[in-house]
Amino acid sequence: MAPETQAKILRVLQSKEVYRLGGRKPTAISCRIIAATNRDISSMLGTGDFREDLYHRIAGWVVEIPPLRQRRADIPNLAAHFLSTEAAKIDLRVRGISKAAVDALMAFSWSGNIRQLEQEMARSVLFLEDDELLDCSRLSDEIRNDGPRGSGGALATALERVEADEISLALARYGSVDAAAEVLSISRATLYRRIKALGLTSPKDE
Repeated sequence: MAPETQAKILRVLQSKEVYRLGGRKPTAISCRIIAATNRDISSMLGTGDFREDLYHRIAGWVVEIPPLRQRRADIPNLAAHFLSTEAAKIDLRVRGISKAAVDALMAFSWSGNIRQLEQEMARSVLFLEDDELLDCSRLSDEIRNDGPRGSGGALATALERVEADEISLALARYGSVDAAAEVLSISRATLYRRIKALGLTSPKDE
């Protein structure tokens, strides 16, 4: 917030009055201010970049929200919420997020915090079909290749190995893509894509 704007906000909070655009008489107001920042306010107060009198006007109750990487338990619910919201915008029904995809999301570093997670869900939903489950194949490369503590993609590789084993087992046991897709709770089209992506061999459907 520019110094000039800070002065105007402080004046409004002190006088509880504002002037409408083009108006000559003040209008009384009753308001509460909710402010957020990702900058070091203490440092800005010290350098004079933020007015101390304004700070004490708006900082009656201060809450520090940890970055998303420090509260990973919130990621599954947030991701599901954002995915559902974005799907509704394009009138798409989604079945949720696979366990493997949730694990990949929780392992990612999220330097952009919640906004980055929201954008990831908005991007991913564009690749989903109606009644499809969001799996790892729909996540961006940086998330699929990012493992805990800089594992260099070890997590993504492990998840794909488990996925390949589960698909191979279902195909071998049930003998058809249709039956395997039903058991795995994914669409037939999705299973075909995963078979191709993982380099597996699919049986001929009856």
